Amino acid sequence: MEARGDAEVVVRALLRATEKRRDSKTALVLMGHGQEHGRAGLAFEGIRQIFTEIDKRIFVATVEGERDFKTLLHDLRAHKVKTVLLRPMMVVAGEHARNDLGGTEEDSWASQLKAAGFTVEVDLEGLGSLPEVADLYLKHAFESRDDLTKEPKKE
Repeated sequence: MEARGDAEVVVRALLRATEKRRDSKTALVLMGHGQEHGRAGLAFEGIRQIFTEIDKRIFVATVEGERDFKTLLHDLRAHKVKTVLLRPMMVVAGEHARNDLGGTEEDSWASQLKAAGFTVEVDLEGLGSLPEVADLYLKHAFESRDDLTKEPKKE
């Protein structure tokens, strides 16, 4: 499956996992890691576009890189969002999820959004806990293994 198909599997898994915690007015805000310098921003922008095509109430931003918290805040205000469900867009909910996303410190996304007047709920479940995402990892691992065990083409 190509990258777009994988992204569609991930977003549908996220929608399924959050359906009971979101109503028609609640935005799903996903925090990716990103990269301060490099090409990760291009990948996140492509993912963000696919996610938004499927559900206009999904917003993607990163800890590092171009699409940061300031951009997220601008986008949420532009779309007149009042309530958000925050989730990590990371395989595991590690330090960034616990501290930068949902922490109690005033610089966490949850604290900053609350201070800006948003109603905030935090879900610290990593993508790896979603069966569909775990299946994607396994599928790609097996494909990679199969590629490595095939006899090289002789020219």
